Formats: sequence, C-alpha cells, structure tokens
Amino acid sequence: AAADGADEPSWSYSRLRAARARYDEVLAAAKPAAAKHAPAYEAIGAAALARTPPRVEPRELVTTMQWKLSRGKFRPRLLDYVKALSAAQVREVTTRACKLAAGGDGDGDAAAAAAVAALSELKGVGPATASAVLAVVFPALVPFMSDEAMESALGRREYTPKAFKDFRRKLQQIAKAANAKRPVAQEPLTLSDVERALWVLRVQGAGEADDGARGAQKQKQTKNPRRK
Repeated sequence: AAADGADEPSWSYSRLRAARARYDEVLAAAKPAAAKHAPAYEAIGAAALARTPPRVEPRELVTTMQWKLSRGKFRPRLLDYVKALSAAQVREVTTRACKLAAGGDGDGDAAAAAAVAALSELKGVGPATASAVLAVVFPALVPFMSDEAMESALGRREYTPKAFKDFRRKLQQIAKAANAKRPVAQEPLTLSDVERALWVLRVQGAGEADDGARGAQKQKQTKNPRRK
C-alpha cells in the first residue's frame, strides 16, 4: 500500500541501498565536521558491546554528542551538560539502556523505547541524542532521529518519546517493504541503513518524493534548550 509511503519508488531497495552507499561521501561534503568525528563515533558500537556488561564510556558519550551536533544544529550547552556528567552515572545509565535494548523481542518497539527513555535520564540527553547513542551500538534496533530523516519519514521534526516511536515504526515499514524486494545476494537494510539513506536523499534534495511524508500535517519543531 503506497498510502504510508513504504512502497514509493523513491524508497525502493535499490535506491535506498545506493543512497546508503553514498553516505560517507555526502557526509564529508555536506558536514565535514561530522565526518571528522565519524570514525570515533562509529567505533563506539563494537567497543560498547565488547565490555562486560555492555556500556558506553563517558568519553564516548561526549564523542556521540560532538558527532550529533556537527551533523545537525550545534547547541553548545548540550555538550557542556554531557561533559559535566559523572562517570559513574554515565556507566550506570548506559549499562541499563544496553541491557534493555539487548533484551527486546518481537518487533523491538518496547525495547527500543525503554532504552531511549533510560538514556534520556541523563542531563542534556533527550530522545534524539539517546537514539544517536543506541544507533551506533544497536543499528538494527534503533535509528538516529536526524532532522532530515524525520522530515522525510514523518513530514516533521519532533523530539519526543512518541515521535521516536512513530519514526521507528515508519522506518520499519520502509525497511520491510524495501527488503521484501531486495536481490537475494544483497544484505537487508537495517533501520540505521534506512535513516542514513533518507538523510542522503534529503541532503541531496531528493528526499521529498514520498506522498505520505509530503502530505503529513506540518507541526512546529519541539524545542527544548536543554535536551534533544
């Protein structure tokens, strides 16, 4: 059904896979500061999962915030809040969030939402930053709530727990429809793959073709000076 946009030609497996393949190149051209932080950010996932129990270290949370702010709108106070967090608090909360994410079953909705909520307990960390942390550790479960992908998938920017659930479900629909028609030899798209593909298409001016997103009701971006 094309009503929800998941079967739109612009979101076919081949186009999404091709856009995902261009991600590093487009990031370097459009967001050079984010590209500079990308190697350290991308290394967090394997490092976090190698620990017993899995967790994110304070320096890695700072790296994630630096990467997120350089890929989107820069909000220096958020970085200050994260730098001021105690190491014990970061380790406790991220350990709990990773346990919640890893323990999910079914479609993962409850686990993803619970993990985002846990990380959002940290000062300066809202659903969007929480999703950035989890996306690099659990890319199949949690997509990053980037401005561009939110606009493409939902037709709005909104950084609330409900918006995260809506965004994740929409990307699930897109991934499911695209993967159903993928060539047998090709790897399926994860939720994070879909987010990065939508980001590329939006940045390159090709992410507005979906009727579902384009026809969505326009809403004002939820603003919170302390968290996002």
